[in-house]
Amino acid sequence: MKLTKLFRKTPLSEDIRSRTAPELIKRVQYLNNGWTVVILKNNLAQFFFPGRCPFFFGNVRRVFNAADGKFTIAQNDGGSALFSKDGEQLCPFGAKALLFSNGCYRLEGETGFSLFAADGKCIGTGLKNAEVFKDGKYYIACHGNGDGSCTPGLYDADNKRIAFLNDGYFKMLRNGWFIAGNELYDNLGVERCTGRNSRFDRTILLCIGFFMAKA
Repeated sequence: MKLTKLFRKTPLSEDIRSRTAPELIKRVQYLNNGWTVVILKNNLAQFFFPGRCPFFFGNVRRVFNAADGKFTIAQNDGGSALFSKDGEQLCPFGAKALLFSNGCYRLEGETGFSLFAADGKCIGTGLKNAEVFKDGKYYIACHGNGDGSCTPGLYDADNKRIAFLNDGYFKMLRNGWFIAGNELYDNLGVERCTGRNSRFDRTILLCIGFFMAKA
């Protein structure tokens, strides 16, 4: 494929151009679910889909699209909401939805985070940390010892626990090594190095883990 073709902008359809102001367009996003998002210079976002009525949201900072078609709209005031691939709003903006690339998502409530699988099944609620990674691994940490609704730790994509952990701080490295709290672990969940509760020590652990090979 020629580079000029790879970076060429897809022109807006005449139907969409007729319903917006081209001179006011800030950027255009083409989501993998068929939606076209036109964000204007005043941060008004217009959402278009063939055969459906468009909808609009103001104060939009960015739109993130997951592999399964779900998407989030993040606003400049920090709020964000989750939408299905058909454009159905699944939660209010106050939930501060965070959508992961594989379709899993996290909502924020008064008692902590709630983590959901891509199919909508709840993995855990009342969490102090919840992260999902590109390879399907996920990490959950509960307040205290948890309420019995979930078991904290690092899990693989098949829901098999790799390590039993319950630390608020968690950092996954590209090679599969990770830091939980003040400890560095290899990709199998074996503790390899201990630091102190400081940003400097965590930076040292990150440097050590970055250069390590998979166990």
